[in-house]
Amino acid sequence: CMKFICTSRPCDDRDGSKMKMFWVLESVATQCCQDCEGKIFPPNSVVAQVNLGDKCDTTRHAICKTSSDESGTVGTIEVSYTSGTCCLDENTWSPAGTTILEKETCSARTCMQGRPAQWDRQTKYQGGCGCCEFNSSLVMPGECHVLRDGTEACCCDGEMVVTLDQTPRQQQPTPTPRPPILVPLLSSKELASKDLSRANRSLSST
Repeated sequence: CMKFICTSRPCDDRDGSKMKMFWVLESVATQCCQDCEGKIFPPNSVVAQVNLGDKCDTTRHAICKTSSDESGTVGTIEVSYTSGTCCLDENTWSPAGTTILEKETCSARTCMQGRPAQWDRQTKYQGGCGCCEFNSSLVMPGECHVLRDGTEACCCDGEMVVTLDQTPRQQQPTPTPRPPILVPLLSSKELASKDLSRANRSLSST
């Protein structure tokens, strides 16, 4: 990574010599890296490892990597993070023992403690896709389960859906209208006395 040149300068030393010899750094190879303290690191070497002391036991790694640009190969320091008790996904860190269901691949992954901690994937249905999640477990497409309210839900395109009953109901016959009940205008006593007077009239006329 480093190129030195042996050079000299006039010097009246105590031993009687007239020249002083020493090395001078001429250049640093572009594919190498240099940290803030001026230290030089060759490609693919560890620059620093620092434990952050958090609950996930996270360690920050700085490694000298080479990349290419218009001027050629250039060394850059890349920083990454690993954890002994947590696993990293596209969203956040998850502690060891966490299980995440993946409906799209019909599988579940569990964070396993280690150095570093890693995801352990278990496929429930080999070659399956479009599963559903029901009661913290995976359900195959077309599989049905009874809900708490007694209705049946089936897995369809990654969602638990309830099938509506499409059977047409039989039309009830129209009831025959009942004739109206006639309400008399006079009370029963008045009707009885009226009939009696009519009978007396008939007798008197005879």
